[in-house]
Amino acid sequence: MLLFTLLAAGPAAWPQSAPAGLSGIYIYTNDDSEIATATANGFGPTSVPVVSGSETQSGMLSPAPLIQTGGAAAQVPFAGLVAPGEFQFNVVVPGSLANGDQPIAATYNGPATQAGTPITIQH
Repeated sequence: MLLFTLLAAGPAAWPQSAPAGLSGIYIYTNDDSEIATATANGFGPTSVPVVSGSETQSGMLSPAPLIQTGGAAAQVPFAGLVAPGEFQFNVVVPGSLANGDQPIAATYNGPATQAGTPITIQH
């Protein structure tokens, strides 16, 4: 099962409106798009084998997962393991998305993340 685990609101609302216990989408705006960092678990093997019991883990996912925000495909310039069980995705959110809550979802080798996970867009 793929699961987005740490998601929160956009720049003006962060961290005030983040749901209790969640803390992980960061939005940086520029003229054409937004770059968000999302974390998740359950995405499987990476380019570097996982070492059981190690306090640090790393490795890239190849290919990168398909991530959609607001129904539009997003570029994923980085998809990798950054800690034991924690994958990080740097996601270029399409600049054409409207302000407000938009769904974000990932698909990787067939399975998909849970539906209804929001990302708050604020231009």
